Parts: sequence; C-alpha cells; structure tokens
Amino acid sequence: MKQSNLKAWLCLCGGILVALWVNGGMWHCLHWPGGYAQLITAACLTIIFGCVLAVWLGKSNAFDSLIATRGKSALHLRNSLIGLSSASCFLSLSVIFRLMRWPFNALLVILSCVTITILLILIGIWGYKLTKK
Repeated sequence: MKQSNLKAWLCLCGGILVALWVNGGMWHCLHWPGGYAQLITAACLTIIFGCVLAVWLGKSNAFDSLIATRGKSALHLRNSLIGLSSASCFLSLSVIFRLMRWPFNALLVILSCVTITILLILIGIWGYKLTKK
C-alpha cells in the first residue's frame, strides 16, 4: 500500500471514529436506543485503530529523516506519539469498563487521562523544540 493511501485511510478511519463517539455519546445521554451499542463499538474500534497506529508509527520511516536531521527531539516526539496512541487504547478500555460497571473503572479513567495529559504536554514541548531549531 502506498504511503499516501495509508495516510488517507488513517484520516478517514479517525474521522469515522470521532463521529461514532460523538453520535454514541449524544444518543447515550438522551437515552435513545442504540447509544450504548455505538459507544461500545466506538471503544472497540478505537482500541484496534490505536494499536494499528502505534505499530505504524513504530515501523514506518516517516520520522527517520526528521530524526537524522533534528536529533533526539524527533525521536522523543515519535515515542510520545506511540505512547499517546497506546494511552488512547487504555482510555477506550476504561470507557468499556465504565459502561459495563466493572470494578476499577474510575481508576482506569484517572490513570489514562493523567497519562494522556502528560504525553500531550511532552508532545508540545518536543514539537516546540523541533520548530525552534
């Protein structure tokens, strides 16, 4: 598969997932039938999409030229993007735990949200360092 086709496919899947999350959340809040199923479907698809994205970021050579020219900041940025993708999988898993009312659901939500917050701060710092050089 060509690189541009893969990027277009990832953007399309991401847009569909966001639409499914928003629609499922709205339907669930309004207590309409199907909202619960949409949220579970969106969470499962986000876990699959996050794993595919993490593997693609790890194996692709999209950051290789940037790492060669910019150094460790680009490497840290790539690694934090992989971590963000994995943390989004854990956040989706915590949504499933929350909807099913399984134990430790609040702990999973808190830990994944704190991890995502820290990773977003680090991505901002390393992205600033890359653009500053």
